[in-house]
Amino acid sequence: MKELVLIAHLAITSFLLANSPSASEYKSDLFIQNKDLNILKINKSTPTIVELIDGVEDGCWTNIQQVKTEIEFVLNESGFSITDSRDDVLSQFMQFNVLGYKTSNGLCVVSYRLAFYTFDFQERIYSGHRVQNLKTAVVWRQNGVSSGPGPLNDSLGTTAANMTKKFVIDLRKSKDSLISTISEEARENNLPEAAHFWATFE
Repeated sequence: MKELVLIAHLAITSFLLANSPSASEYKSDLFIQNKDLNILKINKSTPTIVELIDGVEDGCWTNIQQVKTEIEFVLNESGFSITDSRDDVLSQFMQFNVLGYKTSNGLCVVSYRLAFYTFDFQERIYSGHRVQNLKTAVVWRQNGVSSGPGPLNDSLGTTAANMTKKFVIDLRKSKDSLISTISEEARENNLPEAAHFWATFE
């Protein structure tokens, strides 16, 4: 993950430095509470990397590449642009992390997590001294466990695909809810242009 963060840092920092407006250049200025604005960064047309982390021992999971392909297929069918290239400007990625082993009675036990990440840029200024930070931000995740006679290839493949489908649905709901909140705030502040912008935001 450190490599992904470094790639994103170089691209995002350059963009922010070139495109940071002063307060007077904002077309509207809204304030909301208890929402995750990182959801707005997720864009299906932005290249997305799918990363699998294999921490499974004793032959309990052996079709890693196939599971990666199944996750990518669901994302692609939902309109996401998938890439394997670290040369693309990276601002979002999905990670399937699996840990597991074979027990003394011969059964395989695994725990897994599917998560979607973006990058959160932070800036603080104290007495004229500025510090900037870029960190990964989880915008969605789901955990689970599975067990049975190994390898658990079919189980993990089906689970990963279904979890990815749930991510797509949850993302749409969360984004729609957030946009609705922002649009309503704009209307309450008598900002019709901002309300229209956010109501049609994708």
